[in-house]
Amino acid sequence: QAKIQKLDFSYGGDLSFTALFEVEPPVELPKYQKKMKVKKNVYIPDEEDVNIYIKEIRQQFAELKTVESGSEDGHLLLGDMQELDESGLPIIGKKVEDKYIKVGEGLFGGDNLTKLTGLKSGDEAKITISNPDSNQIRNYSITVKNVHEEILPELDKDFMNKIFPNTDNEEDFRKKIMGSTESNLKKDSEDQLNEAVIDYFIQSTPLEVPSSMVDNYINRMVDDAISRNGEEFDEEKFKDAVRPSAVKNIKWFLIRKELIKKEDLKIEGTELDRKVEEFVNHSEEDRKQEILRFYKKPSNREDLRESMLTKKLFEFLKGVAKITEQKVYTKDIRKQRTMKNVEG
Repeated sequence: QAKIQKLDFSYGGDLSFTALFEVEPPVELPKYQKKMKVKKNVYIPDEEDVNIYIKEIRQQFAELKTVESGSEDGHLLLGDMQELDESGLPIIGKKVEDKYIKVGEGLFGGDNLTKLTGLKSGDEAKITISNPDSNQIRNYSITVKNVHEEILPELDKDFMNKIFPNTDNEEDFRKKIMGSTESNLKKDSEDQLNEAVIDYFIQSTPLEVPSSMVDNYINRMVDDAISRNGEEFDEEKFKDAVRPSAVKNIKWFLIRKELIKKEDLKIEGTELDRKVEEFVNHSEEDRKQEILRFYKKPSNREDLRESMLTKKLFEFLKGVAKITEQKVYTKDIRKQRTMKNVEG
């Protein structure tokens, strides 16, 4: 929206004014075809990932039975977990309410297993958790609200076929889980690589984002957040929180447009039609016409075109980038997550 300046008007005379408005700034791209270097995580799963998946999926279908006699190894405790200082006093802001912990599992095993055994609703227990990576020791008080026993479904053929149809046996089931895990990790790896490419351009391209673009972007986010959060929504706090990501997203929007222009990347109408046909062919029979109607709408076709164009751009950029691969073992990720879960 323009700002009007030097307004000059008098009766019988001409109207003159100056309209001042922002335009998209020029984008000076770095020499990315020679200098772009990014890292790619290559995730290495193991059989423990399969065991965890089986355990989690059985727990999703499990029945919870309230235990009155006291907690035992393998039971679930529902309670509030409060971190304590060295003197045993609660640390303000370090309380996690209604947290489920499993007695005897991970950090809640060892010496803590004894402390968490025999508890009933209303009981309190104090445990100590150590982080081997940082040599930190933290003390917690747990106030028990309920004790549950999980009744897990049997890992039989009927159950396995609920998860993966046409599964013959447990060995086949585990192979399918590993395949699914590898596929998901590969997607995560590609998504992170795309983000690394974006970060390279954000950091390597000198670009001042027009304030009006940032404000308009944030205002749209505010409207969306208000519709979801209602009267309890803190608008100013939200604006401050999202501003850095808004600036980054607009920078990438401008850089992306310049890259597409420079490399003359296009998505022709026939490519769109083939993609829609692909969606139709892979959908249920009763949804085929719905999909066709959806992509007859120009705005939906344009969204699809932009998505395909972005994919084509990333494929090109990753083709010219120097990519250094680093192996990441899922066992190390599990170790890190364990500590984060404890800390809430």
